[in-house]
Amino acid sequence: MQPDECGATSSRTKERQETIGVSTKSSLHSAIGVLAQARGESIAAVARDMVASGFEDFETRAFTESQSRLLASFESKLATYNEGENMQWMVRVDRRLATRIKLSAKEYGKSASQIVAMCMTDALVRQSAVAAGAVVPTDLESAKAIVGKYKGPAARKLAEDIGLGKRGPLLIGVLSGKTEAPRTVLRALSLKLKVSMPLLKQVFNESFLATPIPAFKAQDEKPQVRLTKRSWEDAVKSLSLTEADTSALLEFAD
Repeated sequence: MQPDECGATSSRTKERQETIGVSTKSSLHSAIGVLAQARGESIAAVARDMVASGFEDFETRAFTESQSRLLASFESKLATYNEGENMQWMVRVDRRLATRIKLSAKEYGKSASQIVAMCMTDALVRQSAVAAGAVVPTDLESAKAIVGKYKGPAARKLAEDIGLGKRGPLLIGVLSGKTEAPRTVLRALSLKLKVSMPLLKQVFNESFLATPIPAFKAQDEKPQVRLTKRSWEDAVKSLSLTEADTSALLEFAD
């Protein structure tokens, strides 16, 4: 075969790619960059690999999990990479994979950009877990065990230790994932518990998603079940504290 023929054959057999634009926080792009540097590969190559791996996991789990549970799991992982500025960037994937992603996006009521971002974070989280090993303190299961120790009196003591005073119930709402944790509180917990902020966010997100929905008998009015996290401001104001105490706690959200 002549060289030019060989080149033509190569170009025909190479898998064609398609570009999908994604909108994420800069922390996700940075995490991809760190992994790319460790592997000695380009960011584009690692991003493509993460999307393929994450989407394979997505499709596999779709056979056994409901749409709501599957999306909640992937969205909770994406939420762990919400630091930094918003940024637009491009990910190139194989054309056949791009088609499958777009079909799933339509089926699940999401954009292709959202599916790509969620799949990348899913693969990153699983990659980190494998690299960390089961006994490393920053592993997700270890983080869950650490947070799980703080209930009742222990949670009240922890609230005092991180500057919330005698506001144990407020902190319990954060630890259970029911109350959104301000960055200041999250940082204080991270330093005290020696668990990274992204892992704490994931623990809180999964705790909230795992909260059982109570069964109710038929009534004239439907019971109200909270489907979203409570804001820090709402949680603080619900305590009916003095104006000074309320203001002091609201400052944590500044």
